[in-house]
Amino acid sequence: SDAWRALIGRHAVQADWDCSCPVGSALAAVIAAVEVFKRLLAANDDGHHGQFAPADYAYSAVNYRTGNDAAAGHDVPSLRLGSLAIVGCGAGGSGTAYVTAMHPRVSGIMALIEPGMHKQSNLNRYLATTADDVRQPRHKLSTLVDHLARFAPSLALELHARPWEQLDSHPWGTLVCAVDTVEARWAIQRRVVPEATIIDLAVDDLLYAALRVTPGGWCLFCKHPYDPDLAIKQRALRWGVPLNTIKEWTATDKTVDHQMLESP
Repeated sequence: SDAWRALIGRHAVQADWDCSCPVGSALAAVIAAVEVFKRLLAANDDGHHGQFAPADYAYSAVNYRTGNDAAAGHDVPSLRLGSLAIVGCGAGGSGTAYVTAMHPRVSGIMALIEPGMHKQSNLNRYLATTADDVRQPRHKLSTLVDHLARFAPSLALELHARPWEQLDSHPWGTLVCAVDTVEARWAIQRRVVPEATIIDLAVDDLLYAALRVTPGGWCLFCKHPYDPDLAIKQRALRWGVPLNTIKEWTATDKTVDHQMLESP
């Protein structure tokens, strides 16, 4: 890799082992892990799991192009964060903080906003988390703080162990929105300062999407039209029952039972 590119095969001669920007090396590591994983699946399941990377391949995070069109970009010898907040410190949020902390000379202030505890089902998705963190159990912020203190000691952290909508103010100019519900995305956009830029992250199976919501640009309400019944519609779809049934369960605060779990 170099500062911004993952380099495979004949492109690897362009590698820069002394660059400070960690994006290229993070990309290279992810692509390598994906290729290993595909081959393990193919060997154990004897199935086709997508396309393997070409023998000669380059990918750039500068212009998001491949091969000879993959732009090298300039190195970033130091990085000082200003008005930045990560909202949601699960898979996307902790990954963003993890890669940022890979920069050897990162400083400034980063706000972390996360109300939740670790769950065993999500352990494999959190880069800075161990099995002990889940067993204790620990708050998501606590393990991320430990990691950042070791690898980015010059980075000052501003911690908020509450949901975004419960904060007294929302002064940040750049937000990494990594929450996991549409309702939480609506809440963030409603309360953000007018000039802020939102980097909205989302996971759909093996697809990871990033949408930049600029001031005066494409809003999340266009992508996710407001629907006051969205949550119960999603639950109805998940449980495979009519919408009125979910409304009744919600109104009576019905406890999940064995019959519900065994339903098709």
